Amino acid sequence: MESREPKITWKNTNKLLKRYGFIGLKTGITCAAGPCLATWFKYEKVNLVVILLSSRSLEERWSETEGLV
Repeated sequence: MESREPKITWKNTNKLLKRYGFIGLKTGITCAAGPCLATWFKYEKVNLVVILLSSRSLEERWSETEGLV
């Protein structure tokens, strides 16, 4: 019997999740803070949480965060 559940496709736009060490991300944008990104990066025993506010653009928040890490 075929399932009647609709097929759902989920597309992840968090580009850093494909890179080693980046565990979790939350994107956002507000009038006050502009393009934002909260990131969890883990390498061996080091855990970093990076909160980026007021990025130059939605696209540049990825490279800006990598630069901070």
